[in-house]
Amino acid sequence: AVLSGAPSYASAYDIIDTEENIVLPISDLPEMIDREEAISRGHIQRLKSEEPDLHSVVFLNSDGTKSLYMFASPVKYVENDGTVKDKRTQLNQTLTNFSSTDNDVNVNISRISSNGASISNENETVTMIPAGSGNNKIGLLSNNSAMFNEVFGNDTALYYTPLLSGVKAGIVLKSYSGQNEFTFDITANGLLPITTESGLICLNNSDGEAIFEIGTFVATDANGNHFESEMILSGNTASGFKITSEVDESFLESENTAYPVIIEQSISLNTSSAIDDALVYSGKPTRTYGSYKYNNIGYLDSSYKIGRLLVRFPGLLSNPTFLSLSEMEIRTAEFYMYTASGANF
Repeated sequence: AVLSGAPSYASAYDIIDTEENIVLPISDLPEMIDREEAISRGHIQRLKSEEPDLHSVVFLNSDGTKSLYMFASPVKYVENDGTVKDKRTQLNQTLTNFSSTDNDVNVNISRISSNGASISNENETVTMIPAGSGNNKIGLLSNNSAMFNEVFGNDTALYYTPLLSGVKAGIVLKSYSGQNEFTFDITANGLLPITTESGLICLNNSDGEAIFEIGTFVATDANGNHFESEMILSGNTASGFKITSEVDESFLESENTAYPVIIEQSISLNTSSAIDDALVYSGKPTRTYGSYKYNNIGYLDSSYKIGRLLVRFPGLLSNPTFLSLSEMEIRTAEFYMYTASGANF
């Protein structure tokens, strides 16, 4: 709730507008908007009653204007009692696991690597377990990620990072030891894996509805160079299947590749999107990449060549706040894209 006045118990991290006598509690900022950004943009009050959907966040500004943020994926969720809450990805730790539960997509990571990580919604659970030779390591919490050393052999590490709608797995190669394949066992509780044209794996229920998505593996070296590794689906049974990342050996062996190399991939809940984008590659003019997880803009390589990104905003066309505005009432419109992979540890 927004408090009137400047009460003595306001947190040092809350944003206080002394002129308007309004406190914006730090807890009213969604995870994607930090305190410094909110201050720089003059946000003084969260207007939750004017937020029409789970993708939108609205603030009153100190100059009397309002700011509407619209995110591609839901940034809020509905509790069982009907309360709408902001999604959080903070990992909490116990003696047995790390978990992120302030969300409608719960992430649970065992402290023992051989038990893997799982994500679940109200009805379904998917678990991924690394099939590594050193798969009995104890995890440590680092930068809101669960980190396991040497799961895939010497000079390697494995980490899991919670996302707003799923979990990201990352394999860190500190040097090249000759290994270029890395496998996870996936338990999907009867969900059927279907590989899409763009390389994603959709986990469909018996009605053919995609419940979860497994993204492609992407390798990134210390200089930020990307290389999409092949994802191999195998061993599909009623109990689960295997996915293997096969990284091109020429990339790992190249003198131009700077270590550490990070191989990332995510499992996420399939959700509606308020922002749609699609890649178009000049080297692949007949292929579609509307469901592609990664946006490579500009020259990629000799095969894909130049990538262009097309974007549309279906969420705006159904947003009553936006539809009620005239051209004169809109002062600025800004579009932001954030790096989703390639983080170094």
